[in-house]
Amino acid sequence: MNWRAQIGWTALVALGVCAAVDSWRWFDAERTNRAIMDGSIADRELAAAPRAVFAQAYYLAARGDDEQALNLYKRLQEDGGQMARAARYNAGNIHLRQAIALKKTRGEAALGALITPTELAKQSYRDVLRAEPADWDARFNLERALRLLPDQDDEPAGGTPARSERAATTMRATTLGLP
Repeated sequence: MNWRAQIGWTALVALGVCAAVDSWRWFDAERTNRAIMDGSIADRELAAAPRAVFAQAYYLAARGDDEQALNLYKRLQEDGGQMARAARYNAGNIHLRQAIALKKTRGEAALGALITPTELAKQSYRDVLRAEPADWDARFNLERALRLLPDQDDEPAGGTPARSERAATTMRATTLGLP
C-alpha cells in the first residue's frame, strides 16, 4: 500500500469516528429534549444536566406551571454561578408576574395578597444585583416591583403614609388649621 492510500484510509477512519461522536451527541440531545418536553428531566440527577433542568423550568413557567418551575429554579440556585443568577432572575419574574396578575384581577383589594409575591420578586432581583450590579434587566424589574409595592423605608417614620386621609389626624404636633 502506498502512502497516499494510507492517508486516504486514515482520513476515512477519522471521519467515521467524528460521525459516530456527532451521532452520539445528537442522540443525547434528542433524549434530553424529549425529557424536557415530557417533564421527566426533573427526576434526573441535577448535576448531570443543569441546563436541561433550567430549560425544563423555563418551559413549565411558560406553560403556566409556576410552582414546579419555582421548585426547579430553587434547586438550580443552590449551585451558584451564572446558572444560579439566571434561575434567581427567572424566579423573580414568576413572582412579579403573579403579583401583577393579582393587581389586575383584584385591584386595590389585593394589597394583602400582593405582599408575598412582590417581596419575593424584589429579593430575587436584589440577589441578582448583588452578584452582578450591571444587570439592567434585574434593575428594571426591581423598579417595577418597587412601583407595585414600595419598601417600608420609603414611608414616613410614623407608620402612616403622608397622603392618607388620617395622616394629619394621627400625627402628633400637627394642626389642621382650625382654631
